[in-house]
Amino acid sequence: MPPGRVLVGVLALVTPARADVISQDYGCVVSVLDGDTIEVLHNNHAEHIRLNGIYCPEKGQAYGKRAKHATSELVFGKEVTLQTHGKDKYGRTLADVLLPGGTNANRTRVKDDWCWWYRKYAPGDTALVRTRVGSTTGAERAVG
Repeated sequence: MPPGRVLVGVLALVTPARADVISQDYGCVVSVLDGDTIEVLHNNHAEHIRLNGIYCPEKGQAYGKRAKHATSELVFGKEVTLQTHGKDKYGRTLADVLLPGGTNANRTRVKDDWCWWYRKYAPGDTALVRTRVGSTTGAERAVG
């Protein structure tokens, strides 16, 4: 792998979150609904969280089950930090999900090619753009 691609990937995973964060919450991931939607328990309440700025295949689409499994392996059962960005039209909280140690799960999904940067919902997220460019096939797969 070329050194530049490795550097781009590393920078994208450790770059601080964007400035439009509304609030920060903490909780444990208790369920993974699909590749880009999880359920987090915090304050004795389970909340549906939509990983902000990304799009994964849905359950009935090609690779939908694999994307869900990859997200499960990454986040299930872990204590996470949620940097929230409001709600989507379905009432789910939009958030960057940070794993213990600070790794951004949203960017990891893009880097691992299980989902795409969703330009429509995160047009200014330069870290997701850098992640997309650093991934093996993600450069052709931006949606929105």
